[in-house]
Parts: sequence; C-alpha cells; structure tokens
Amino acid sequence: MESPESSPSSSASLAPVAYHDKVEVLSAWAALTEAEIGRLKSFARFRMVPVTGRLDDSDALQLLYEALVKTLDGTRPWRHGVPFTSHLFGCMRSDSNNWAEQARRHTELSDVPDSSP
Repeated sequence: MESPESSPSSSASLAPVAYHDKVEVLSAWAALTEAEIGRLKSFARFRMVPVTGRLDDSDALQLLYEALVKTLDGTRPWRHGVPFTSHLFGCMRSDSNNWAEQARRHTELSDVPDSSP
C-alpha cells in the first residue's frame, strides 16, 4: 500500500502556487472589454450598498481600483488559472465585507451615549 506522501495526488497539491506578475496584471487590465468593466463596476456598486447605505459610483470605483492596486502590489496576488475578472470580483467581495464590518463597528461605537453630564 502506498503512503499518502508518495501518492501522485498529494504531491500535486504541494506544488507551488504560481501568480501573475505586474506586467501580466496590467496587460489583463488593459485587455478588459467595456462589457467586463461594466460588470465589474456594477458589482462594485452593489457591494458598496451595505457599506455606505447608498448607490454611489465614486465609492464603487474606489473599491474596484483598490482591488487592482492590491493585485499589483501583491497584497492580493492573482493565481494562474483564475480568470482576471473572477479574481477582481473576489477581491471586491472580500474588501467590501471588511469595509462593511468596519462600518458596523464604527456605528456601534458611535451609538454609545455620551456619559458626560
């Protein structure tokens, strides 16, 4: 019987993960179609509603550009084999969840009544 360490599936799962570099990210960004950009913007606008309480294009664009910047600086690396738009959707989903949680915590703290006389 083979040990788990020598089975082909376990060695494949240990293979290093490859990420796209900055040039590939910028090329993918430049290659986006207007339809893809429109879908990304719409998704960003939708994801910002729980954060801001309103539909606002400037907040949505900030979320989209934040996803691009984090991809470029390596904070959110883009894996090989993942479509670029899927990567950006995932980044925006995660960042908007983080921002919404921060907004909830801020609201909870600001709702505490002032105890001064």
